[in-house]
Amino acid sequence: MSSNTTTPSAAATLTRWLREREAAEVTGFASGTLRQWRHHGRGPAFHRVGRTVLYDRAELHRFVMAGRVEMAIAT
Repeated sequence: MSSNTTTPSAAATLTRWLREREAAEVTGFASGTLRQWRHHGRGPAFHRVGRTVLYDRAELHRFVMAGRVEMAIAT
């Protein structure tokens, strides 16, 4: 097996983490909104690796779904 070969689990780990721009695209929130939320201690959880901000794809999904509103069906 070549050392350049990426296993499925390694590929899944790589795609688990999103940079700010990618997180903005996935959630529909502007990058500036994500930045402001971080500054004010709000918004989805994130990780810092040096100066790089990373978002966990699953955490973004949980954050968006937490704001979900169920509409009652009028009869």
